[in-house]
Amino acid sequence: MEPMGSSAQYAAAASMYNTNANNGANNTQQIQGGKIAANQAQANYGYNTNLAAQGYQSAAQLNAATNASNQAMNTANNATQQQGNQLQYQSSILGPTLKQQRFNTVLPMFSSALGSLNSSNGGGSQVGTAPQITTGGVYSPGQIQQQVNSSRAATDQATAGQINNMQGSVAGRGFGANSPLAQALGQNMQSQGLATNTANETNTRMTAAQQNATQNLNSQTEAENQFNDVNQQAIARKQTQNTALSAWLGSLGSLAS
Repeated sequence: MEPMGSSAQYAAAASMYNTNANNGANNTQQIQGGKIAANQAQANYGYNTNLAAQGYQSAAQLNAATNASNQAMNTANNATQQQGNQLQYQSSILGPTLKQQRFNTVLPMFSSALGSLNSSNGGGSQVGTAPQITTGGVYSPGQIQQQVNSSRAATDQATAGQINNMQGSVAGRGFGANSPLAQALGQNMQSQGLATNTANETNTRMTAAQQNATQNLNSQTEAENQFNDVNQQAIARKQTQNTALSAWLGSLGSLAS
Protein backbone atom coordinates (compact mmCIF):
# COMPACT_ATOMS: atom_id res chain seq x y z
CA MET A 1 0.00 0.00 0.00
CA GLU A 2 1.13 3.38 -0.93
CA PRO A 3 1.42 6.06 1.81
CA MET A 4 -1.30 8.65 2.19
CA GLY A 5 -0.67 11.70 0.18
CA SER A 6 1.28 9.99 -2.46
CA SER A 7 0.77 10.86 -6.08
CA ALA A 8 -0.85 7.55 -6.83
CA GLN A 9 -3.47 8.11 -4.16
CA TYR A 10 -4.14 11.53 -5.54
CA ALA A 11 -4.55 10.09 -9.00
CA ALA A 12 -6.91 7.37 -7.79
CA ALA A 13 -8.94 9.92 -5.86
CA ALA A 14 -9.08 12.11 -8.87
CA SER A 15 -10.20 9.22 -11.03
CA MET A 16 -12.91 8.23 -8.55
CA TYR A 17 -14.05 11.81 -8.30
CA ASN A 18 -14.24 12.05 -11.97
CA THR A 19 -16.15 8.79 -12.12
CA ASN A 20 -18.61 9.94 -9.48
CA ALA A 21 -18.92 13.28 -11.19
CA ASN A 22 -19.64 11.53 -14.43
CA ASN A 23 -22.16 9.27 -12.73
CA GLY A 24 -23.79 12.27 -11.09
CA ALA A 25 -23.92 14.06 -14.38
CA ASN A 26 -25.45 11.01 -15.96
CA ASN A 27 -28.01 10.73 -13.17
CA THR A 28 -28.80 14.42 -13.50
CA GLN A 29 -29.21 13.99 -17.26
CA GLN A 30 -31.38 10.96 -16.67
CA ILE A 31 -33.54 12.88 -14.19
CA GLN A 32 -33.80 15.81 -16.52
CA GLY A 33 -34.51 13.46 -19.40
CA GLY A 34 -37.24 11.79 -17.35
CA LYS A 35 -38.78 15.16 -16.59
CA ILE A 36 -38.58 16.14 -20.20
CA ALA A 37 -40.10 12.77 -21.23
CA ALA A 38 -42.91 13.21 -18.67
CA ASN A 39 -43.61 16.73 -19.89
CA GLN A 40 -43.50 15.49 -23.48
CA ALA A 41 -45.84 12.61 -22.64
CA GLN A 42 -48.25 15.01 -20.92
CA ALA A 43 -48.06 17.35 -23.88
CA ASN A 44 -48.54 14.45 -26.24
CA TYR A 45 -51.55 13.26 -24.23
CA GLY A 46 -53.18 16.67 -24.45
CA TYR A 47 -52.33 16.91 -28.12
CA ASN A 48 -53.68 13.47 -28.79
CA THR A 49 -56.80 14.31 -26.81
CA ASN A 50 -57.31 17.44 -28.90
CA LEU A 51 -56.60 15.47 -32.03
CA ALA A 52 -59.19 12.86 -31.00
CA ALA A 53 -61.81 15.53 -30.41
CA GLN A 54 -60.96 17.23 -33.62
CA GLY A 55 -60.99 13.88 -35.37
CA TYR A 56 -64.44 13.12 -34.01
CA GLN A 57 -65.73 16.43 -35.31
CA SER A 58 -63.98 15.88 -38.63
CA ALA A 59 -65.52 12.39 -38.90
CA ALA A 60 -69.01 13.78 -38.26
CA GLN A 61 -68.46 16.51 -40.80
CA LEU A 62 -67.03 13.96 -43.22
CA ASN A 63 -70.08 11.73 -42.74
CA ALA A 64 -72.40 14.69 -43.26
CA ALA A 65 -70.47 15.77 -46.32
CA THR A 66 -70.43 12.20 -47.60
CA ASN A 67 -74.20 11.86 -47.06
CA ALA A 68 -74.80 15.19 -48.80
CA SER A 69 -72.55 14.15 -51.65
CA ASN A 70 -74.30 10.77 -51.95
CA GLN A 71 -77.69 12.48 -51.91
CA ALA A 72 -76.56 14.92 -54.58
CA MET A 73 -75.19 12.05 -56.64
CA ASN A 74 -78.43 10.10 -56.21
CA THR A 75 -80.42 13.15 -57.29
CA ALA A 76 -78.16 13.63 -60.30
CA ASN A 77 -78.39 9.92 -61.13
CA ASN A 78 -82.20 10.03 -60.87
CA ALA A 79 -82.32 13.08 -63.12
CA THR A 80 -79.99 11.38 -65.58
CA GLN A 81 -82.09 8.21 -65.44
CA GLN A 82 -85.27 10.21 -66.05
CA GLN A 83 -83.66 12.01 -68.98
CA GLY A 84 -82.46 8.67 -70.32
CA ASN A 85 -85.94 7.19 -69.94
CA GLN A 86 -87.46 10.22 -71.66
CA LEU A 87 -84.96 9.99 -74.51
CA GLN A 88 -85.58 6.26 -74.81
CA TYR A 89 -89.35 6.82 -74.87
CA GLN A 90 -89.04 9.57 -77.47
CA SER A 91 -86.76 7.35 -79.51
CA SER A 92 -89.24 4.47 -79.29
CA ILE A 93 -92.16 6.60 -80.51
CA LEU A 94 -90.16 8.49 -83.13
CA GLY A 95 -90.74 5.88 -85.83
CA PRO A 96 -94.52 5.53 -85.27
CA THR A 97 -94.82 9.31 -84.95
CA LEU A 98 -93.10 9.86 -88.29
CA LYS A 99 -95.29 7.16 -89.85
CA GLN A 100 -98.41 8.84 -88.49
CA GLN A 101 -97.25 12.20 -89.81
CA ARG A 102 -96.61 10.75 -93.26
CA PHE A 103 -99.97 8.98 -93.13
CA ASN A 104 -101.75 12.21 -92.17
CA THR A 105 -99.99 13.94 -95.05
CA VAL A 106 -100.90 11.29 -97.62
CA LEU A 107 -104.45 10.55 -96.43
CA PRO A 108 -106.08 13.77 -97.77
CA MET A 109 -104.50 13.18 -101.19
CA PHE A 110 -105.62 9.58 -101.12
CA SER A 111 -109.17 10.52 -100.11
CA SER A 112 -109.37 13.13 -102.87
CA ALA A 113 -108.06 10.71 -105.47
CA LEU A 114 -110.40 7.99 -104.27
CA GLY A 115 -113.36 10.36 -104.50
CA SER A 116 -112.38 11.27 -108.04
CA LEU A 117 -112.04 7.60 -108.88
CA ASN A 118 -115.50 6.80 -107.54
CA SER A 119 -117.08 9.70 -109.42
CA SER A 120 -115.38 8.82 -112.69
CA ASN A 121 -116.19 6.10 -115.19
CA GLY A 122 -113.66 3.85 -113.54
CA GLY A 123 -115.78 3.84 -110.41
CA GLY A 124 -118.33 1.41 -111.86
CA SER A 125 -120.79 3.90 -113.33
CA GLN A 126 -122.27 3.34 -116.79
CA VAL A 127 -121.62 5.75 -119.63
CA GLY A 128 -124.93 6.83 -121.16
CA THR A 129 -128.06 4.71 -121.27
CA ALA A 130 -128.28 1.33 -122.95
CA PRO A 131 -130.90 1.17 -125.75
CA GLN A 132 -134.13 -0.39 -124.62
CA ILE A 133 -135.02 -3.71 -126.16
CA THR A 134 -138.77 -4.35 -126.12
CA THR A 135 -139.76 -7.97 -125.89
CA GLY A 136 -142.80 -9.03 -127.88
CA GLY A 137 -144.03 -10.21 -131.28
CA VAL A 138 -143.93 -8.60 -134.68
CA TYR A 139 -147.68 -8.42 -135.35
CA SER A 140 -150.45 -7.38 -133.07
CA PRO A 141 -153.82 -9.20 -133.19
CA GLY A 142 -155.32 -6.26 -135.06
CA GLN A 143 -152.58 -6.36 -137.67
CA ILE A 144 -153.08 -10.11 -138.10
CA GLN A 145 -156.84 -9.66 -138.52
CA GLN A 146 -156.22 -6.93 -141.05
CA GLN A 147 -154.07 -9.30 -143.11
CA VAL A 148 -156.78 -11.99 -142.89
CA ASN A 149 -159.44 -9.56 -144.01
CA SER A 150 -157.27 -8.29 -146.83
CA SER A 151 -156.63 -11.86 -148.03
CA ARG A 152 -160.31 -12.74 -147.75
CA ALA A 153 -161.37 -9.70 -149.72
CA ALA A 154 -158.90 -10.53 -152.44
CA THR A 155 -160.13 -14.13 -152.60
CA ASP A 156 -163.81 -13.08 -152.63
CA GLN A 157 -163.13 -10.59 -155.39
CA ALA A 158 -161.34 -13.22 -157.41
CA THR A 159 -164.17 -15.70 -156.85
CA ALA A 160 -166.77 -13.11 -157.93
CA GLY A 161 -164.81 -12.43 -161.09
CA GLN A 162 -164.62 -16.13 -161.87
CA ILE A 163 -168.41 -16.49 -161.39
CA ASN A 164 -169.06 -13.56 -163.74
CA ASN A 165 -166.79 -15.02 -166.34
CA MET A 166 -168.49 -18.42 -165.95
CA GLN A 167 -171.98 -16.91 -166.34
CA GLY A 168 -170.92 -15.08 -169.47
CA SER A 169 -169.44 -18.25 -170.85
CA VAL A 170 -172.51 -20.42 -170.21
CA ALA A 171 -174.83 -17.65 -171.49
CA GLY A 172 -173.04 -17.82 -174.83
CA ARG A 173 -173.88 -21.46 -174.90
CA GLY A 174 -177.58 -20.93 -174.30
CA PHE A 175 -177.67 -21.36 -170.52
CA GLY A 176 -179.11 -18.68 -168.30
CA ALA A 177 -177.45 -17.26 -165.22
CA ASN A 178 -180.00 -19.04 -163.04
CA SER A 179 -179.74 -22.29 -164.89
CA PRO A 180 -178.85 -25.38 -162.88
CA LEU A 181 -175.48 -25.56 -164.66
CA ALA A 182 -174.62 -21.95 -163.90
CA GLN A 183 -175.72 -22.34 -160.25
CA ALA A 184 -173.74 -25.53 -159.85
CA LEU A 185 -170.62 -23.95 -161.33
CA GLY A 186 -171.13 -20.81 -159.21
CA GLN A 187 -171.51 -22.79 -155.98
CA ASN A 188 -168.40 -24.75 -156.85
CA MET A 189 -166.44 -21.53 -157.35
CA GLN A 190 -167.74 -20.08 -154.07
CA SER A 191 -166.75 -23.24 -152.20
CA GLN A 192 -163.28 -22.96 -153.66
CA GLY A 193 -163.19 -19.32 -152.60
CA LEU A 194 -164.21 -20.20 -149.05
CA ALA A 195 -161.60 -22.93 -148.93
CA THR A 196 -159.01 -20.49 -150.18
CA ASN A 197 -160.06 -17.94 -147.56
CA THR A 198 -159.81 -20.54 -144.82
CA ALA A 199 -156.41 -21.71 -145.98
CA ASN A 200 -155.14 -18.16 -146.36
CA GLU A 201 -156.43 -17.15 -142.94
CA THR A 202 -154.87 -20.19 -141.31
CA ASN A 203 -151.60 -19.60 -143.12
CA THR A 204 -151.64 -15.91 -142.24
CA ARG A 205 -152.34 -16.50 -138.58
CA MET A 206 -149.79 -19.33 -138.32
CA THR A 207 -147.12 -17.31 -140.07
CA ALA A 208 -147.82 -14.30 -137.85
CA ALA A 209 -147.75 -16.46 -134.73
CA GLN A 210 -144.47 -18.03 -135.77
CA GLN A 211 -142.96 -14.66 -136.54
CA ASN A 212 -144.24 -13.30 -133.23
CA ALA A 213 -142.76 -16.24 -131.33
CA THR A 214 -139.41 -15.90 -133.10
CA GLN A 215 -139.35 -12.17 -132.52
CA ASN A 216 -140.31 -12.63 -128.87
CA LEU A 217 -137.54 -15.16 -128.36
CA ASN A 218 -134.99 -13.05 -130.18
CA SER A 219 -135.94 -9.92 -128.28
CA GLN A 220 -135.74 -11.72 -124.93
CA THR A 221 -132.35 -13.15 -125.91
CA GLU A 222 -131.10 -9.73 -126.93
CA ALA A 223 -132.44 -8.21 -123.72
CA GLU A 224 -130.63 -10.87 -121.68
CA ASN A 225 -127.46 -10.33 -123.70
CA GLN A 226 -127.72 -6.61 -123.15
CA PHE A 227 -128.24 -7.16 -119.43
CA ASN A 228 -125.21 -9.44 -119.29
CA ASP A 229 -123.13 -6.99 -121.30
CA VAL A 230 -124.04 -4.15 -118.97
CA ASN A 231 -123.15 -6.29 -115.96
CA GLN A 232 -119.87 -7.39 -117.53
CA GLN A 233 -119.00 -3.79 -118.30
CA ALA A 234 -119.85 -2.80 -114.72
CA ILE A 235 -117.73 -5.67 -113.41
CA ALA A 236 -114.84 -4.64 -115.66
CA ARG A 237 -115.11 -1.05 -114.46
CA LYS A 238 -115.27 -2.25 -110.87
CA GLN A 239 -112.19 -4.38 -111.42
CA THR A 240 -110.42 -1.33 -112.80
CA GLN A 241 -111.49 0.59 -109.74
CA ASN A 242 -110.30 -2.18 -107.41
CA THR A 243 -106.98 -2.39 -109.23
CA ALA A 244 -106.49 1.36 -108.92
CA LEU A 245 -107.62 1.24 -105.30
CA SER A 246 -105.17 -1.55 -104.54
CA ALA A 247 -102.39 0.44 -106.18
CA TRP A 248 -103.33 3.50 -104.14
CA LEU A 249 -103.42 1.45 -100.95
CA GLY A 250 -100.01 0.00 -101.77
CA SER A 251 -98.62 3.47 -102.37
CA LEU A 252 -100.20 4.75 -99.19
CA GLY A 253 -98.81 1.81 -97.23
CA SER A 254 -95.30 2.34 -98.61
CA LEU A 255 -95.42 6.04 -97.83
CA ALA A 256 -96.78 5.49 -94.33
CA SER A 257 -94.35 2.67 -93.45
